[in-house]
Amino acid sequence: ALLGRVNSAYRLFGWGTMPLGAISGGLIARAFGLRAPFLVAGIAALVLAAWVSTRVTNRSIGRARRRAEAEAEATAVDSIAGEPLAGDAQDQDGIR
Repeated sequence: ALLGRVNSAYRLFGWGTMPLGAISGGLIARAFGLRAPFLVAGIAALVLAAWVSTRVTNRSIGRARRRAEAEAEATAVDSIAGEPLAGDAQDQDGIR
């Protein structure tokens, strides 16, 4: 179920922003020449890579793993206690 949600989010951002990129690339090419959109995209990729490299560290990955493990443990405890979970209504319908 989670893989489907992740895939749908990927498709929303990946495919949903392609028309915006096509429009902006066309406008940049019309104003500055055909090489300009590739130069702008390359610079944007480098800036994004630099930003991500400062945000995604071993420490932040460890924090995310610990948080996910704690949430998974809390979910398991809730289901053992017999308390309804947020996704139980969907699971009973057979939708995953």
